[in-house]
Parts: sequence; C-alpha cells; structure tokens
Amino acid sequence: MMLHANIDPSCILLAKLPAVIGVSLLVGVFFLVILIVVAASKAERQRKELLAKSLDSLGLSVVHKPDKDQKAQAFAALGGCWSKLRHGAPKINWFATGDVNDRSMTLVEHSYTVSTGKSSHTVYHSIAASPAPENWPTVEMNQEHLLHKIAEFLGSKDYRVEDEAFNKRWRIKVGDEDFALMVLTPEVQAWSMDLPGSTIVRIGKGAITIAIPSALRGDAAQELVSRCASLADMLPPELDAWESSSSSDGKF
Repeated sequence: MMLHANIDPSCILLAKLPAVIGVSLLVGVFFLVILIVVAASKAERQRKELLAKSLDSLGLSVVHKPDKDQKAQAFAALGGCWSKLRHGAPKINWFATGDVNDRSMTLVEHSYTVSTGKSSHTVYHSIAASPAPENWPTVEMNQEHLLHKIAEFLGSKDYRVEDEAFNKRWRIKVGDEDFALMVLTPEVQAWSMDLPGSTIVRIGKGAITIAIPSALRGDAAQELVSRCASLADMLPPELDAWESSSSSDGKF
C-alpha cells in the first residue's frame, strides 16, 4: 500500500522561488541594458545635433562620416605636432572645416580604445587647428602635474619664462628657444592663464592647435575654435618669415 503525504502548496512555491527570482533578475537586467543603450544612443544623437548647430553658426561644414582620404586630409591639417597621436587618421570620428575670423580652421574629434584585459576605456582628443608655416619649430604647453614634478626632480627641464605663475601652470616643451621666445609673448602668457586646466596647446610643423582630451559637447566646439583663432591672431606676424638661427631641427 502506497502512502501519499499531504504536501503543503506553499512548500512547492518556496521551492520554485529561487528559479523564479533568477529568471526575473535576468529579464530585468536585459531590459535595463536595452534602456541604457537606447539612452546612450539618444544622448549621442542629441550631442551631434547640438554640435552641428554650433558649428554651423561658426560657418564650419561638418563631415560626419569621413572616408579614408578625408580622414587623412583632416589629420594632415593638424600639422606635425600631432603626427604621433595614437592610431592616427583612421581613428578620426568626424571633422569640420571653414573660415573663422578670416582664418582657415579644421576641427577634429579623434578617439581610440585602451584595453587592459579586464577593462577598457575610450581616449578622446578634440583638436582645433589653423595653418602655419611648415618650417616652424614646435612649442607645446601642457598642464603641470605630478609626473612632471617627478621628472623635474630626476633632472628633466622645461622651457621657462620670467612669469613664475605661468611657469607653475604650464609645462613647456620647445624645439627652438628663440622661436619659443617670440611665440610666448606676455599677451599669449596672460591669455593662456584663463584656459581650462586640461587644455593642450601645440604650435609648429604646419599648424597652430588647441585641444582638449574629451569629446565635444554643447558650446565647447565654438570655444575651442575661437581660442585657436585668438591664439593665431596674437602671434607676431614676424613669425611668418621665421628661419632658425640654431642647429635645432624643431623636434622636442
């Protein structure tokens, strides 16, 4: 004779509960991922629309999906100072060109992904450039940080001016000190002190450039282009006829 135990229905429900919770969590995570992707896509679309309006107001024409040759041309406009930017022209996302304050301007957004195996992140550079003579030596300005201090302690030296506030703010690398003296006028030094801390300034080898290590948003494109045009206007016209009197080849 078989004995049938009376099983409490609530016990059956409790036994199934972990599986039900697991499925619910998976479904929830799936829909959360979809929402995040949709939101990110919408935000990127809005960013590009705002950028297009901002650049159009400056008179710049945007190429949203440049081909190989267009990328190469835009990258060349950045001059030799950016020739070692990781992965070069192929990683240009978009660019814009036009005249601002009677100066030819190129604006580029460049990005590449750095992977450590367990994680990855995208490195952006947004760069505004105006043409300059190819024979100009290089002047590069970067925000001073701890690694610079360590390098200085170990004997590395950068270019210095009389203004100590400027020296504390910026790490200067130059290819020719005589050229740097003409570029870093008191007016340029004063102007540079109001730049955002992450700004990179590179002059020489065919271009005057200003960059930020991020993607452009809102009015940042106008600000970057305007700053580049302002810097170009501040440089002494005598630089157009520059000829090095030293043995320097203009390299850092």
